[in-house]
Amino acid sequence: MTEELTTRGNEAPLTMTRQQIELLKDTICRGATDNELRLFIEVCRRKNLDPFGRQIHPVKRWDPALRRDVMTFQTAIDGSRVIAERSGKYEGQSPAQYCGLDGKWCDVWLEKTPPAAAKVAVWRAGWREPVVAVALYTEYVQKNRDGDPNAMWKKMPALMLAKCAEALALRKAFPEDLSGIYTDDEMGQADNERSAAVEVEPTPPQAEPAPAPSAPQESPEPDAAPQSVTLEEILAGFTSVEKIDKAFTLMKTEFLRYRPVEVYDQILAGSGIFPGQKRTANQCKKAFAGLWQAYQTALAEAAAAAPAEAEA
Repeated sequence: MTEELTTRGNEAPLTMTRQQIELLKDTICRGATDNELRLFIEVCRRKNLDPFGRQIHPVKRWDPALRRDVMTFQTAIDGSRVIAERSGKYEGQSPAQYCGLDGKWCDVWLEKTPPAAAKVAVWRAGWREPVVAVALYTEYVQKNRDGDPNAMWKKMPALMLAKCAEALALRKAFPEDLSGIYTDDEMGQADNERSAAVEVEPTPPQAEPAPAPSAPQESPEPDAAPQSVTLEEILAGFTSVEKIDKAFTLMKTEFLRYRPVEVYDQILAGSGIFPGQKRTANQCKKAFAGLWQAYQTALAEAAAAAPAEAEA
C-alpha cells in the first residue's frame, strides 16, 4: 500500500510505503485511527506540507459537544509562510509593531511587562491595501497549570505575540490556502482550560455533612484523637487547585469501587464539568457533593447486602 503527497510545480510527488505510513502513525500521528490518518495525509496533500519536516502535525482536543477528542491540524509559523509563498501572490509583510495599554504603537518592545497587542501587515498581489491583523496578549498567552505564562511566553512574549499576529494576517490574506489551518502559537491557548482547569472562588458549602471514610484531611497533632472529616469541612477546604484535585482523586478512587465510571462522569456533567473545560469552585463543590451522596448510598447498599450474603 502506498500513498502520495503530491506537490506543486516541478517537485516530484512523495510516495509513502506502508512502513512509512506506520511510522507516521506511530510517531507524528500516534493514537490516530486509520480514517484520521487518511484525513491527515489528505490535508498534507492539499496544503502541500511535509509532516516529517514539522510543517504540519495533528493535535487532538476535547470536543464538549461530541464528548470525545477530535483531531485538528496545526502548522508552525514556517508552514504558513511556505503556503503563502507557494501561492505566487505573497509580496511580503511589515515588521511587527507592539503597543501597551496606552495604545501607542512602536517597532520594538523594550518594556519588562508583555505588550498588550501586536500587529502585522501582509501584502498580496492584486489587492489595493495590505491585510492588517492584531493579536491581543490576553487572548493568546499560553499558561501553565498555575495560571502563569508558560516558559516561552514568559521569556519572549513580544515574539510569541508577533507570530500570532503574523499567522492571523497570513490567513486573512490567503483564506483559500490557509482556511482551517492554525499555528501552534495561536492554538496553544486552547489548552489553558485543560492545564489551569479550576477557578477558585469562595462560596458556602452546598450539602449536608456526612462522615467520610477516605476523605482528604490534615494530619492530626501528636496525641490528638483522630476525628472524622465531614463533607462540609472538605468543601470548605476547596481553596486551591491542588486541594481540589487531591479531593477528587481520592473520591474517584473510592467511588469507582462501588459505581461504574459512567455514573461518575454523569454526576460531573450534571454539575457542568466536562473534560478540557474550565471549572469553577462552585461546580467542583456541587459535583463533589453529588459524588459524596452517591458514594454514601453505595456504602449503605453494600452494608445491607453483606448480612444477606453471609446468610446465603
